Amino acid sequence: MCGSSALPYPVMQQWETITGHCILERYGMTEFVMAISNPLRGALKGGTVGKPFLGVEAKILAEDGSDGGTEGVGELCIRNGGFFKTLDAVKVDEDGYYVILGRKSADIMKVGGYKLSALEIEAILLEASTTLPLAMSKCCVLGLPDKDYGEAVSAIIVPQADVKREGDENIKPAINFAIGPRTN
Repeated sequence: MCGSSALPYPVMQQWETITGHCILERYGMTEFVMAISNPLRGALKGGTVGKPFLGVEAKILAEDGSDGGTEGVGELCIRNGGFFKTLDAVKVDEDGYYVILGRKSADIMKVGGYKLSALEIEAILLEASTTLPLAMSKCCVLGLPDKDYGEAVSAIIVPQADVKREGDENIKPAINFAIGPRTN
């Protein structure tokens, strides 16, 4: 079981390959335990934490404070007496499954007027590394201060062991590239 956010799809696939078992992705917090889950039996939808349990109400609170229901991107609220604000940014996909975009305070970057999810970018990089010659084993995406764009998308990449070994032998970086509006 995986809780509070979905695993990047390549990590989930690697787990299934190694163990022969699927990971059940769910969402919960100490304040209300489990509230959203992929089905225990049946097809799991990778990259999501599923749908609210029977009897659980979930809604999206838009940035302006308005109730977005299950539309758009905003803060996840779970009915717990009144609605509990989780501080997690979410969206709901076309099948009604919740996608955790990250913590509002740390995982959502504001780049040139756009809000970008560090978790979604990490998942895209990890998935691309399975088909492109990026040779990375892990990555971490974060926003660094930028005077023109507010934040610049930055990635810390851990190369695969064989690429790192080759880089150490040549005393130069194994991977060197930039993502974002500027490359200086």
